[in-house]
Amino acid sequence: MISPEELVFGKSTLDVSSDEETPVSKPKPAWIDPDDAQLMIAPEKARMLDQLDPVSGEKFANELAERYHRTTEHIDTSWADISKATGRVIDADSIYSSSTKYLPSERIVITRRADLVPLQDPTDKKNSNRGLEHIKQIAPHPFDHDVALLGKWGTISRVTYTNESSSALFRIPVADNIYRTCITYSKDGSKLFVGCTQGRFQVLDAVPIKGKHSINVYQTGSRNDIVAVSASETMVAFITRDSVYFYNESNLSPLKAIETSEKNLICGSFTDDGKFFVVAGSEGRGHVIDCEKSNIKSVAVFQVEDMQTITALDVRGDYVAMGNDKGFLYVFEFDSLRISPIPGKLIRPKEIIQKANIVTAINEVRFNPTAEILLFASSSKEGALRLLHISSKTVFGNWPTQKTPLKHVASTSFSADSEYLALANGGKVTMWELGHYSSLKKEEEKEQ
Repeated sequence: MISPEELVFGKSTLDVSSDEETPVSKPKPAWIDPDDAQLMIAPEKARMLDQLDPVSGEKFANELAERYHRTTEHIDTSWADISKATGRVIDADSIYSSSTKYLPSERIVITRRADLVPLQDPTDKKNSNRGLEHIKQIAPHPFDHDVALLGKWGTISRVTYTNESSSALFRIPVADNIYRTCITYSKDGSKLFVGCTQGRFQVLDAVPIKGKHSINVYQTGSRNDIVAVSASETMVAFITRDSVYFYNESNLSPLKAIETSEKNLICGSFTDDGKFFVVAGSEGRGHVIDCEKSNIKSVAVFQVEDMQTITALDVRGDYVAMGNDKGFLYVFEFDSLRISPIPGKLIRPKEIIQKANIVTAINEVRFNPTAEILLFASSSKEGALRLLHISSKTVFGNWPTQKTPLKHVASTSFSADSEYLALANGGKVTMWELGHYSSLKKEEEKEQ
């Protein structure tokens, strides 16, 4: 029976009980990539895996992980660029796992599937001579492959893409004397929350009842325009330039208004569990607001070092991503924004990832639902969109290319299952299929 040590490192490097007075070298993996420290096992040794019984296999996995991490001092075993390798590359943490659920980092498979165009209103004489209404923001449905669209003039529409067929579901015209600025779905997908100018917001039925949408208008305690809206399971938050207004998600009763010292708030998002809300804006400053207790309050104020305006923000799992007006992307651990070494003092968090792949202001920062991918984009320049592989901290190099028809990306969203990426450019939404997640879904359907 082959021992785990012999399989991984060879007998000559690990047999320290020999009577021969030959110097014993330290165990070294067969090959280490300098960037990602990826272990490569030679093909002839990889074939020996079949000779291990289940007990030895489990021992091997533990032995390999321990020695590999100790040798390389690196715990990230995500896939690296294997173009220089001549043997079989194996993820050291998953040799004895049949799972292929982890997204490889060396390249992403993504396919353009459809261009979705919202319904047009032939009776809209006011805007008919202005051409196709450009899309300002996409709001993904929490369960389906539907997206709600907010047009540049304030029109709301909804489109869907399923099984390689697409359709435009409805169109709600521009409201009189009220301009719509931002949009999001409720967590159950039944309502649309729409921020407007002068501190007002609308609540719409996501599905028309008897062909008509119920639209209710509310007024916050501010006359400032609502610049962003975000919803959790129990609350919806509307951001104005200097305050955040929290409402009960079910009955829209006001809960609390948090006024900040900043006069130019721009973006914000709830944590996945809805316990906290992160909001940020000018001068790289923001707040972490505790929403779990009945007394909603700001519990931390943070300052990003570069002092630039934070123009986009998203929260997913343990991560908070921010983009600024100079094209820099930052990823922080959430607790680094919330917990101060000195209670009551301004927090200056240290980012775990920083990227400068875009040279114009970032207006979109978006995690996919599994937090494996982080999208960041700028609408100021054609093709200014990148996808970051979180665990390896690397930007995918194979997509987009110079020939990818992205144009100016105004808004983005991932579907709830990560199978599709929706990109708004001009007056249409392009649906891109992410091959990794599409394959996983097909495998799950076969198992069922």
